[in-house]
Amino acid sequence: MPSYADITTDDPNVVKRWLQNRRLDDALWHVSAQLGTGFSGRMLDYGGGDGALCRRFLDRFPRASVTSFDPSTSMFGQAAASASTAASDRAFTVIGSTTELDAASMDVITCCEVFEHLPAAQIEEAMCELTRLLSPGGLLIIGVPNELYLMALGKGLFRMARRNGQYDARWDTVLPAAQGHPRTDRPVHDLDGLPFIYPHTGFDYRTTLVDLEHHGFEVVSAHGSPIRRGPRFVNSELYLVCRRLGR
Repeated sequence: MPSYADITTDDPNVVKRWLQNRRLDDALWHVSAQLGTGFSGRMLDYGGGDGALCRRFLDRFPRASVTSFDPSTSMFGQAAASASTAASDRAFTVIGSTTELDAASMDVITCCEVFEHLPAAQIEEAMCELTRLLSPGGLLIIGVPNELYLMALGKGLFRMARRNGQYDARWDTVLPAAQGHPRTDRPVHDLDGLPFIYPHTGFDYRTTLVDLEHHGFEVVSAHGSPIRRGPRFVNSELYLVCRRLGR
């Protein structure tokens, strides 16, 4: 079975591989832009996968401590292996549950490529945990895919060229997203006993904006990726830089 890196940062397709690595770099770029390069607090990668972002975070901010959380047992094992080779294993913690973390204990939380894979009930649970764990005024970086309008059409054509006929590689799925009205029947599968949505097509980042406001987050800025200063419609990803309101 391929590792998570095999289908993301080490994907055989050069375009996908570049985009996935750029995604990680963009998350760190936003942290640096907000906090500078001398950050020495606590960071949590919520839905950290194989721990790749935490590794890069420690390289960028060697005085910080990082925690990678992912409830998937397969991801936990890959993240633990990554943490074992970190420069300081005491600075890199891997957990499979956030219940052991204290409230308001994190200065920075990153949550990239998570919400597009979760059903609505699990998104609500995640939002509640992000609110609980982030310190007041803390920094939250949300990374979600752009699956609307022109970008949805471009991604759909790319997917149809790779695996035509699958849910996210059919005209009856791609066209509604390209028109700004994505389908709401995305298939939910099982990943290590957890509900998981594999296709990105049908995800609507506009619902994430509503959820963030509802849970007391202020979106300070929004930037695309991989063209940070480019218009949204030419970017495959969207990064939301948020602050937790309240005391």
